[in-house]
Amino acid sequence: GELFVKHSLGPGAVSAANEIVKNVQAAQRFSLHRMPWLSPAAKKEALAKLDNMKVQVGHPKKFNQYKDVTFTSIFVDNGIAAQKNAVAMSMALISEPVDRERWPASTSAVAVNVFFADEINTLFVPAGILQAPFFSPSYTQARNYGSIGAIIAQEMTHAFDNQGHLYDKDSVLKSWWSKDDEKAFKHRADCVAGLYAGFEQAQGDDVSQTLTIRENVADVAGVSLSYHALFKEKGDLGWAKYSGGPGGGKQTKGQKQLFFVSWGQTWCERTRA
Repeated sequence: GELFVKHSLGPGAVSAANEIVKNVQAAQRFSLHRMPWLSPAAKKEALAKLDNMKVQVGHPKKFNQYKDVTFTSIFVDNGIAAQKNAVAMSMALISEPVDRERWPASTSAVAVNVFFADEINTLFVPAGILQAPFFSPSYTQARNYGSIGAIIAQEMTHAFDNQGHLYDKDSVLKSWWSKDDEKAFKHRADCVAGLYAGFEQAQGDDVSQTLTIRENVADVAGVSLSYHALFKEKGDLGWAKYSGGPGGGKQTKGQKQLFFVSWGQTWCERTRA
């Protein structure tokens, strides 16, 4: 990861990505304040969790070392050796105090993804995804927010969903939803499940609502949060009061269209049979 960061994390990338994260957090705060189905007690816990959420962008302060790993010219063997080293490092930390600065052994700066870790209430945005076509400091804001912004928002919502509510702001395994909160979430999640149930996979099977519901809800929420992070106007429905952020202000129709084009292009892929 260290070599990749030195060669591939361009100037200004971390600061630009941190700005996106800050605005997405503002949108999340605004959303939680105005969430009609969440009880006041649960809302208080959710906001405290958001305020205590740690975000690490780009790379860890200290990179994992592989001094005990013997690498060869065989790719598969190297992968197995690296994975064994990661497991060993994780096992060695079992009796150690929690360090929120340390990246999990399963997470690397080269990863092309964004991760939220429930057990430490931390969001990771690796250098691997701070690359084109997901992100570039030279892209327009609409293009960045439609791609990396929505991905960051998607992961952030996991802190407050049907699994995230099981962990409080300090990552203690303690649910902060009431029974009514749980029912209200399920009622709304069922709408998303119904939408995805209408999608057909390449093999002809329907999408499994049960297996994919957490990610489906996060996808929908992530796009919405990132959109609002970019396009909300100052003073709009109490945006500045509740979010703690300035809002992106008015944008043109073309920029709004670009946001959704960027989201669609982010998930385009060519798969070889």
